[in-house]
Amino acid sequence: MFGGIIDIKELVHVFSQIQFQQALSLETYLIILCVSGLGAWLASYFKVKGQNYANKEDFERLMIQLEKNTTVIETVKSGFLRNNTEIVETIKNELQVKSWVNQQIWVKKQEIYESIFDKLLLVKKYAVHQSDAFQVDLNFERQQDHCWSQGDDLGHSLSLQSDLDRKYEIHKILVNSPEYIAELKNLRSENEKAISSLVELASINSVYIDGDVESILDKLQAVLSQRYDDSDVDEIESQIHEVCKAVEKSIADVKEVCKKELKIQT
Repeated sequence: MFGGIIDIKELVHVFSQIQFQQALSLETYLIILCVSGLGAWLASYFKVKGQNYANKEDFERLMIQLEKNTTVIETVKSGFLRNNTEIVETIKNELQVKSWVNQQIWVKKQEIYESIFDKLLLVKKYAVHQSDAFQVDLNFERQQDHCWSQGDDLGHSLSLQSDLDRKYEIHKILVNSPEYIAELKNLRSENEKAISSLVELASINSVYIDGDVESILDKLQAVLSQRYDDSDVDEIESQIHEVCKAVEKSIADVKEVCKKELKIQT
């Protein structure tokens, strides 16, 4: 009866089969109609209630599943964030270590280049001193020749010679003084030490500095070690000129390599 809507004709047919099979009155038909409508309504009502109950159970089940999914998502999210944070911190620490190492290497390079420049300047100082001393002696010699070339005016030549002799005596006193000799000895010693340590310095520290530096210093040492006839004035002058030129070029070349390696903008 409650399985669906009852057909009125079927209900009438059922009642017509009842014992005594008597004719039904109008009231009976109305009652049957009411009962049929009530049955249909009750069937529909219970069907809706059943669906609502089922929906409620489904909703509760979905809510439970949603809570479980939310828990899983939050767990995964938390784990991801934790792992991500650890990765970021690891990378950050590695970058800090790398930055520190690079900084230490830069400082080491700077110290090496400073040492090389110090020694190059000592070599230059001695080369300039030797050049100046040679030019003074050469100048006296040329003035001497000039004095004796004034043959037509003996008095003037003697006057020039006397003045030249006086200047030369002063010069001799200066170069033979203990202070000058000590200074020259010190310059020569520093020059020899600088030359012997320049290439060695570049070779030992080749892991830190550009290999071009060692090549530059090798060329300089080759010029400094050239032999010449110290009795030939022209050869001495040429050698001194070559040494000064080589030292200046070496300083300029090393400076360019240094600026490039240390990334110095000028």
